[in-house]
Amino acid sequence: MFALSKFVWWFAQPSRFWLILICTATLLLFSPWLRLGRWLLVLASSLIILAMVLPLHLYLARPLESRFPIPDLPQKLDGIIVLGGAVDQILTQDYAQTSLNDAAERMTEALRLAQMYPDAKLVFTGGSAEVIPKFTLRESDVAIRFFTDLGLPEARLTLESKSRNTYENVMYSKELVQPKEGEIWLLVTSAMHMPRSVGIFRKFNWEVLPYPVDFRVGPTAASDPPRFFSDKLSIIDLASKEWLGLLSYKLMGRIESLFPKP
Repeated sequence: MFALSKFVWWFAQPSRFWLILICTATLLLFSPWLRLGRWLLVLASSLIILAMVLPLHLYLARPLESRFPIPDLPQKLDGIIVLGGAVDQILTQDYAQTSLNDAAERMTEALRLAQMYPDAKLVFTGGSAEVIPKFTLRESDVAIRFFTDLGLPEARLTLESKSRNTYENVMYSKELVQPKEGEIWLLVTSAMHMPRSVGIFRKFNWEVLPYPVDFRVGPTAASDPPRFFSDKLSIIDLASKEWLGLLSYKLMGRIESLFPKP
């Protein structure tokens, strides 16, 4: 299922799908299926124009990001769990410097929270999300370098390094830390990723306090900054992945609700 999900998403990603559609349509224009090529070209052009003119990125992303608001923090935390997906293993390996990607707030905010709660455990979960890994570093290898370089004692860290996706993040982390009833665990991940993540934690009967980070759109259309089309397209891709992930996880029984409630 892991490899299949990667294969399906490779084609389903909106920006790639539109490019494939345009290339296919162009080839058909020079074939006996000229009329089909024209229709596909019109369809692809219409989709791109709609994405440029309409705030599709807001329609897709805002319901995900607003589902779980930033909570009031409790006086005491037993643990902070950070989901992988914010590090660049290839660049870290190539340049021997810790490299973070666009979801860097998962790491920086987790560090701030760990400093606020010095008695809380800090759990980072992430192995490799590649079907055929192109590097030897795992996400957890980059994470320990990041946190310890910025002053966090290694003894405070618990690293889970086998997981390849969010479902495995939760499954292996629960096996590792064995959370007890009544403990308060803070979940740190991207706001767009939070609904699916919370749904999986609930499936494993692990109650967490969602703490979303890495917001990509404003809370209202007026507060959303002006964007290049490439920025909008990136958000459309990210949000589409989460909606597709919610649907597929629901069909596979990995979450109980299609759109988990706060």
